[in-house]
Amino acid sequence: MLEVDSGLIEELLELLSSSGTEKRFLKRLEKYLQQLREEGEKAIGKKRDPMEHLKGSSSLCSMRFPLGVSNIRILFAYRNNKVYLLCAFYERQGHKNTEYDAHIPVAQKRLAEILGEK
Repeated sequence: MLEVDSGLIEELLELLSSSGTEKRFLKRLEKYLQQLREEGEKAIGKKRDPMEHLKGSSSLCSMRFPLGVSNIRILFAYRNNKVYLLCAFYERQGHKNTEYDAHIPVAQKRLAEILGEK
């Protein structure tokens, strides 16, 4: 049910290593994955929900992990009852370098590689 890009693991380790929020993050990730397993596509809500479809990107979704001042985001795809965790980054309000636009191409490329597409 789950496929994780190796780049995502490195990104998460870097993001969490200095935050002190590893336990909260992992509990929430477990909750989100359980929701996807039980509810499938219905678990992915609208804008501002903890899991949402990305506007303008038919295949990508986002998980939100509010951990204080900054939110960790994971871009993922949900296809045929399988979750593909693709890219992780900090989302900081008002900081242009944390906007989705910089991370969507990375997630799309990783998904294509996992699925064996060119």
